[in-house]
Amino acid sequence: MACPYWDPTLDNELNNPSDSCLFTDKFAGNPNGKIELPNDNWEHEEGGYVIRNVGGFGGELLTKKNVYDVLSRKRHAQITNSKSRHHFLEELHEKGHRRYDLMDGFGKITNQGFGISDKFTISDKANDFKSFRNIDGFSDHFTKEIYQCQSFSSCCRSKPSCGSPWLDSNKSKWVCVPKTNKANLDRLDSTPFFLNTVQNRFEVNGNADSNQWVYINCLIVFQRPHNVKFKSFPIHKGVQSNKNDIYILKGQEYNKIYPKAYDKHITLDSGFEKVNVHIEGTNYDRRAIEYAIVDARFGISESMTYLPVWKPINHKATHVLLTAFDSGGRLYRPYCRDRRYPKNFVPCTGCLKIDTRKPRMYSYSYVESVSKRWDLHNSNDKNCPRFNNDGVYIKFFCNFLDLWPWEKA
Repeated sequence: MACPYWDPTLDNELNNPSDSCLFTDKFAGNPNGKIELPNDNWEHEEGGYVIRNVGGFGGELLTKKNVYDVLSRKRHAQITNSKSRHHFLEELHEKGHRRYDLMDGFGKITNQGFGISDKFTISDKANDFKSFRNIDGFSDHFTKEIYQCQSFSSCCRSKPSCGSPWLDSNKSKWVCVPKTNKANLDRLDSTPFFLNTVQNRFEVNGNADSNQWVYINCLIVFQRPHNVKFKSFPIHKGVQSNKNDIYILKGQEYNKIYPKAYDKHITLDSGFEKVNVHIEGTNYDRRAIEYAIVDARFGISESMTYLPVWKPINHKATHVLLTAFDSGGRLYRPYCRDRRYPKNFVPCTGCLKIDTRKPRMYSYSYVESVSKRWDLHNSNDKNCPRFNNDGVYIKFFCNFLDLWPWEKA
C-alpha cells in the first residue's frame, strides 16, 4: 500500500511556494482562506471552519541542502542538539509548519461531511513500539522489511522528464518543480508573494465572532536595506549612472551591514515588501495575523495596518504579544506609546496589556481605527484627509542592523 507524502524541497524551488499544485482541488485545497475542498465542511476540533494562510507566519521550506546536511551527519547529537544550529532536525521540521501554517490548515480536523475524524493520540500507538530503542530508528530494518521510500524526483539533460504529471522540469537549473495552481501562469512563473491576503479566524474557544475583537493601530516604518539596488538610476548630462540608484540615501552605499535573515528572501524589482505582524494572545488561546506593504526603494517608507485582538471586558485586560517580520524572517523592533507622555514612543517588547482605561489603546471597529488615524470628520470633497499621529499605538521599525530586536543598537 502506498503512503502519501509531501516533498517540500520541490515547492521550495518555486518563487512563491503557495502557487504549488499541492494547493489544488486534487490535493490539499486552496492556499488561503477557508478550505473549500475536498468538501466544504472541514471543521477543527474547537468548532468553526478551518482557515489556511500559507506563508503568513514566516518560516521556510526544506531545501535539498537541508536534507543532505541531516543525512550526512554521523552522530545522533548532531541533528537533535540545538547547539548544532543548521543541523537541528526539529528546527528544520518546524519551519515547514510555519511556512504552510499547518497548525491551522492541517491540524486536528473533523470532516463533518464524511463523518471522518483524523484525531488520534500517541498513547493509541505506543504499545506497538515498546520493544524498540532509539538506535533502532537509525537501522535499515524499517526500510527493508516494512516500507521503502520513493526516490527524489530529478531531471537532467539526458532525462528531462520528472516522471510525474504534476511536476515540470526547470531546464535552467535542472530541477523538478510542481506545476502551478494558477491557470494564467506559465509553468515556471509565480504570483508576487505580497499579493496573498489573510483571512483571520476571529475565534476564541470555538466562538467565532469578529464583533468580540478590537483593533490596534500599528505603523510599520521601513528603512531601506543597505545591500540592495533598484534599477532607477540618475542621469547626468544625458549619461546614466549605474553606481547608485536615485532613491538611495547618502551613506547607505558604503554601509555594508547584512541583517539577520533566512536564507531565502523574496525580493521584488518593484520594491514592494510585505511586512507581517503576528498577534499571539497570552491570556487567551488564539492568534491572528495582519500585514502592511512598504516600498523598499525609498530611504524611509511607512505603512499602516490594523491589528485584531480579543476585546478587553470590564476589569479583565487583554494580554497580547505582537511580532513583526518581513518575507525574509527579519524581526522588526517594536516601539510602544508611552502612557505617561502620550506624544512619545519608547522601545518595548511588543507584549501589551490592553485594558479599558483612558486613553483607550484600541478601536471597536476597523472604521473607527481608520477614523483615528485620519481626520475624516473635518474633510470633505475639497479637503484631503489629514494624518492624525495620535491614532497610532505601536510602531515597528526595521533599520537592518545586525541585531535582534531585543539587543541594544
